[in-house]
Amino acid sequence: MRKHGWSRGGMTTMVVAGLSVLLLAPVVHAQQGNPVPDSTENSTFSAYGPPTGLQETPPEYDAFAGDRPIAPEPWNRAVSLNLSLGSMLINTLFFPVKLAVGIVGAEVGGLAGAMNGGDEEAARGIWNVTTDGSYFVTPAALDGRSEFTLGSDAP
Repeated sequence: MRKHGWSRGGMTTMVVAGLSVLLLAPVVHAQQGNPVPDSTENSTFSAYGPPTGLQETPPEYDAFAGDRPIAPEPWNRAVSLNLSLGSMLINTLFFPVKLAVGIVGAEVGGLAGAMNGGDEEAARGIWNVTTDGSYFVTPAALDGRSEFTLGSDAP
């Protein structure tokens, strides 16, 4: 009996198991069928969906369109300065108030949940209104490029 390596019976078992897997794999695969259609089965098949006509493609997505926009319009620096200064001035008042309302709302929501026997829905009703939403006014929110919310109405 050997102390190291494979014994002759263990090696034979591994070879037989490996050969049986190799021989049975095509049979199992053929029984399952091919769930993805082959491109030769249907000429309209595409992994990217049905083909679109050239007139349906918008110019910004068509590399060969004559009216494709080259670059975005230049940003007006004076507008950018005004939006940045405006958001800074608004945030000097808005952020401390929103933070205080959020902290008080978190405490009141916790008390409401505790006073209702640990009801999480009662606490969440207060938390959604007081702690959710935007804590800062950004230049993009002033310009309308992003969304600004005071609170959430989610249940």
